[in-house]
Amino acid sequence: MPWFRANFHCHSTNSDGDAGPEETARIYRSFGMDVVTLSDHNTLTHPDEYRAALGSDAIALPCSEYTGPKCAHVLGVDVDDAVAPSREQADVDVIGILRDGVDRVRAAGGVAVLCHPCWNWTWDHDALMALPDVTHFEVFNAAPDCNSYPTFGRSAPEVIWDRVLSTGRLVYGVATDDAHYYHAHGRDGKPPRKLSPPGLGYCVIDAPELSRRAVRDAFEAGRFYASTGVELADYRVGPDAIHVRVAPWSHERATIEFIGIDGTLLARHDGLSADYRFTGVERYVRARITDTTGGYAFTQPVML
Repeated sequence: MPWFRANFHCHSTNSDGDAGPEETARIYRSFGMDVVTLSDHNTLTHPDEYRAALGSDAIALPCSEYTGPKCAHVLGVDVDDAVAPSREQADVDVIGILRDGVDRVRAAGGVAVLCHPCWNWTWDHDALMALPDVTHFEVFNAAPDCNSYPTFGRSAPEVIWDRVLSTGRLVYGVATDDAHYYHAHGRDGKPPRKLSPPGLGYCVIDAPELSRRAVRDAFEAGRFYASTGVELADYRVGPDAIHVRVAPWSHERATIEFIGIDGTLLARHDGLSADYRFTGVERYVRARITDTTGGYAFTQPVML
């Protein structure tokens, strides 16, 4: 099946972005995105507002970001209506706010994705475990204050992921850029890495065709990998092994790591391709690929 690049989390002037919907869509198309969405806060930027900027070889999915207090947000992917809190929530805890967001995304017909767990360290694995029907969360959000970048080889959202996966529960990891600034040269005196520019986090979807239904179904079922720039030439899961092969951009080198229960490093290979053969004792296996450009890719866990 073909692979399609998709961004699901960014903002335009319809909320707090600094570019209009059409300009934002053109920027994402220039990065080669096949699926373009604008997920403005508590509102729905309808694809009709920017579809003309996509051309004939890309599609739009309607998205909306439920923006609760206490930094508790839920991304609604492929929704029919805006998702937003309906009342003041100062008396509601973070789990309660997230629960409301998930329910409202579902009522709007969408797939719920819990956003940026480590933005102000808002929620952790206990919160995710308290929401047993949630299947997607942002394992990477490129906004620097969302603390997704790794220290000592692993990121805080990955720790959350592994703790939940180690209980036997399947959850999919999503990468987004959460872009707000498209004209941000020297904005507020901040260097580029302290902003959230577009194109730094996206999902690569394994769908039979480039249509709203096919992309939605594949995303919901976890048939995608999350990336900050690392592209895969091949990814296959068989009854006995996982095969990963990286598609290099310009002679970069890569490291492929296979990770299992409690975040244990099962195997590591320096090179553009690797295989991991199951031993029969793993609870799950996922791959994490890094390269010398500073990019990452995260495959979804294979539950065993």
